[in-house]
Amino acid sequence: MTPLTDIYDQLCSEYAPTRPALQLWYRMLACHVHATRPVSRFLKSQSHISLPGYDVLTVLARHPDGINMTQLARLLLVGKSNVTGIVSGLERSGLIVRVVTHADRRGRLVKFTAKGKAFWKKTNHRYEAFIGRLLRGVDAADRTAIEQQLALMQKRITRSEPDVDD
Repeated sequence: MTPLTDIYDQLCSEYAPTRPALQLWYRMLACHVHATRPVSRFLKSQSHISLPGYDVLTVLARHPDGINMTQLARLLLVGKSNVTGIVSGLERSGLIVRVVTHADRRGRLVKFTAKGKAFWKKTNHRYEAFIGRLLRGVDAADRTAIEQQLALMQKRITRSEPDVDD
């Protein structure tokens, strides 16, 4: 069975001469898979947490007073139903809690527990070190150039995002 990354690499080669936008798209997907797979394995083996779970904790680290599920989903760029499953797992692990808001008794804020905050700090330290090791083959000048190009691409894609009905 051919791994997804190999399929993306093959598609990049196929589309190179005639469809540069698709070539770029498949190259970005291949990079995404190549980068996130080892990070996911690292987080699972070292901290017993999924990458999406780590992402939720990272958002909470920046919202110490808590955040509602809709805002959390928006910040993670996923649907609310996806966030619900992740939050439930983190809650079962004792890392976060859902508390009723005072303004709207139906609303719930997601917040760190003391255990969750300590866990995130420890995990984040390990995560940052791992990312440094993962990208150590990319020199500083290349990192800067790549980061600038990706930021520009993100801005252009966000500005010109086509309507799904087009």
